[in-house]
Amino acid sequence: MGRVALSSLRARATTFGAYFLSVFCGAVLIGAFATLNSAGAGDVSDADAERLLTMGSIVGGWGSAIVLFSLASTLTLIVAQRTAETSLLRSVGATPKQVRRLVLTESTLVTLLAVVLAAGPAWLIGEAILALLRNAEMLADDVRGYGQPVALAITGVVITVVAYLAGRIATRRVTRASVRATQRSAAIEPQRMNRWRLAAGLLLIVGGVHLAVITMTVMADEPDPIAPMSTAGPAGVLTTIGIATLSPLLLRWAAAGFGWVLAPFGVSGHLALHDLRARAQVLGTALAPITIFTGISAGTAYLIAIDNQASLGQVRTPEAEDVQLLNFVVVGMIALFAAIMVVNTLAAAVSARRQEFGRQQLAGATRRQVQQMMLLEAGFLSGAGIVLGGIGALPMACSYSWVRQDSLVPDMGPWYFLAVAVIAAAVTIGASVSLTRKALAPPALTLAAVQAV
Repeated sequence: MGRVALSSLRARATTFGAYFLSVFCGAVLIGAFATLNSAGAGDVSDADAERLLTMGSIVGGWGSAIVLFSLASTLTLIVAQRTAETSLLRSVGATPKQVRRLVLTESTLVTLLAVVLAAGPAWLIGEAILALLRNAEMLADDVRGYGQPVALAITGVVITVVAYLAGRIATRRVTRASVRATQRSAAIEPQRMNRWRLAAGLLLIVGGVHLAVITMTVMADEPDPIAPMSTAGPAGVLTTIGIATLSPLLLRWAAAGFGWVLAPFGVSGHLALHDLRARAQVLGTALAPITIFTGISAGTAYLIAIDNQASLGQVRTPEAEDVQLLNFVVVGMIALFAAIMVVNTLAAAVSARRQEFGRQQLAGATRRQVQQMMLLEAGFLSGAGIVLGGIGALPMACSYSWVRQDSLVPDMGPWYFLAVAVIAAAVTIGASVSLTRKALAPPALTLAAVQAV
């Protein structure tokens, strides 16, 4: 099984390369902040220990939720794209257990390699964050890293276990169904979302709204102005992840309700709308990181702006400065990871459609029309992700604005959101155009004959 898995990995270098980069960046992000927790457990003062544990837990918690969700979504996309292959393996005699072992072996090998290689960068970034805190006089000069190997090892184990469980869940449908049913689902994408995923998405959204209500009621009476951030921030994170979880269903609704905007673009618009409707499950996976990038970035940007505006003319406490720095770090690192996930997910999705591109050209579509189709799809996805991300950011921004400004609508206008929206659209459309141009480089006949790699 190991040899077969290695051969499959070599044949699917692009797809698993994207997954490798996702795991690598996620392990670096989580591992870097795990070092803060480990440093807080060392021989430091109580104040430094509390500060380190707070920063490590909050950022690590937010980051971990986003990273683990993104990894599970990417792995689910990879398995879904291999339905035809797994069906063929079963039709020639492979058992469901063997198919499941093959997929799990592949994903586990890639995951282990990524987490091992991420240990060094995570260690260095963790040390850099500690140095930054020491230079800002937020930590004592003698605070150093402590127990990083253990923290990084725990990070690697957690990511590997999550990837393994995600792989088992993703392969359950293709291994439990009959061969005929699997072949049918490979040709026609299922139109219904898994009920467990639907329930999880709704539960996350309810949890986010609940935290927003707590921010506006219970936390509004707290004398410490920083306290509402501890619930407003997670409110936006949970809501955004919940919306991203439902992205295939929401994309299908968006295509049905707003697909008319693609009609003026002729053949390319028709092809784009057809793909958005028929491939909502796969394209919804690409929509999820756009939603997360927009929601987390915009929500946290407003959180910082509201806090700065409410604190004008006041003497900021050391704790407030800690939270300020913490929020900047959150925006920077999580937004960077989400942007990488957007590119990675698009890379995996475009790579799997090379055969489709070849067949479309053989059926009469020109290369330019295929490129325009992908451009329109990327534009529609970025627009949907920006709208959904903006909705996800509302519990964070509105609840905190209610506490600090006595208004549900932040009074600094839409400029922060528009800035994030421009970046999200540029990353999505730019990556899609570049990846499509590269995928269309070979002749149409060659593309039509190759398998996704």
